[in-house]
Amino acid sequence: MIPVLDTTTSYLPLGRYACTLDELKQRYVDDQGLAASSTRAEIFDDLLAAREMLDDVSNDLVEVVWVGGSFVTGVLDPDDIDCTFVINGPAFKALPSNRKRSHVVDFNKRGWLREKTGLRVESYILIREPVANPFQGGGIHADAINYVSVRGAWDDWWMRVRTNPDKTSAPVVGDAEPKRGYLEVSWK
Repeated sequence: MIPVLDTTTSYLPLGRYACTLDELKQRYVDDQGLAASSTRAEIFDDLLAAREMLDDVSNDLVEVVWVGGSFVTGVLDPDDIDCTFVINGPAFKALPSNRKRSHVVDFNKRGWLREKTGLRVESYILIREPVANPFQGGGIHADAINYVSVRGAWDDWWMRVRTNPDKTSAPVVGDAEPKRGYLEVSWK
């Protein structure tokens, strides 16, 4: 269930919230307060087109998508939707060609999807690696270090708010404090 936005910040409360694609659309496209948007319906359709591109590679590739940024705020006309596609590691490794794997990895290049297709989706990927036990000897098991580091970094990233609204500016330490929540959207 998607919680209501904080009335003072227009952000989701801190945390990660599970929802469906239908719930995402209902809340951030069809909702009475946002239905007047000139961008939200098109951006949501662009997310579905990006979904189709990944599903065309393999139907069992994407497990969920983490959605953050201005699309999941009260901003009437966001520019795009920011998301991390959580990819099933074994399904990714089982893809029959390097070309298909390369196509999926392209989704992890900032601005690539919009530049190549015009879709207003700022996409990234996280390849989920199944690890039986990520802990070892009081620390992180060597087999899990990369995966849990990247997963943690994305979790941290989607809870940040930039102090400088210019997307081309580099983040600063002042942006590092968690200030908002994000969504984990089920794919199927």
